[in-house]
Amino acid sequence: MRKSILPYGEFLNEKGKNPCWKGYRQIGTKKKNGRIVPNCVRIQENDDSGLTQDQKEWLDKCTNGTWSVNPETGLIDIIGSFRCTNQGLENFKGVSFGTVTGYFNCAFNRITSLEGAPRSVGGGFHCNSNDLTSLEGAPITVGGDYNCSHNRLTSLEGAPIYLDDNFYCDGNNIKSLKGAPQKCRNFRFQVNEVVNLEGFPVECLDFNGNGNPLSDKIMARLGKTLINYRSSDLASFRKAVANQWASIDMTEEDETLLAKYNPNLSQDEIRGYEALGKFREKII
Repeated sequence: MRKSILPYGEFLNEKGKNPCWKGYRQIGTKKKNGRIVPNCVRIQENDDSGLTQDQKEWLDKCTNGTWSVNPETGLIDIIGSFRCTNQGLENFKGVSFGTVTGYFNCAFNRITSLEGAPRSVGGGFHCNSNDLTSLEGAPITVGGDYNCSHNRLTSLEGAPIYLDDNFYCDGNNIKSLKGAPQKCRNFRFQVNEVVNLEGFPVECLDFNGNGNPLSDKIMARLGKTLINYRSSDLASFRKAVANQWASIDMTEEDETLLAKYNPNLSQDEIRGYEALGKFREKII
């Protein structure tokens, strides 16, 4: 029987050329007898995938494993992982992904929308360092870390509800934690605009919200209080603010930011703190 791939030595010597026999194409690599060899797949003569040649070449280049068109959904499913980092991409070239069993990494591009992103990712999902303003279209389920840091996000709506691993959304313009996962291992939301912790994940082993308008110490105290409450709705957040109001770590700026959430303050007291806050803005 004729072999479909070159011997390993010839494969190494033919770098840059198609290492497969005529009628086959390489889609990533695989291990065979303890060695890395090209993964050669027979080319279908009647290609009804609807993909352009540029899209197919892009999928071949970025896939570590095998990709195929799901005949039921019309989406691209990948057995393996997909990496398209540092390509100056603004989108996914019109390709729509379905299931990716490994990780999906589209970081360090100029992507403005997650339209076409996988519906399910077995490993980590990395869309950090792009120009995203929304997580609309993001995967519904992710099996590894989820990193959407260093974009222009204003909301976490569209993130998975539950994660077994870590969630990172540092360096965005997020003001509300509504939409954040309610369960994850580590939740990191440093350097944003978060004051109201409504939506905070109450099932997490660790978190870091340093670099937001609240002082780091008060942010940590409020987060820990919500975890103890096992609830982060608005009523729970207001209760947490009242609980921490007399803390020695509460700064004057914290008080001006949190006064409206303290159920123990009168409207006159709240207006007084708001006036103090406006005065501070003028002199800073």
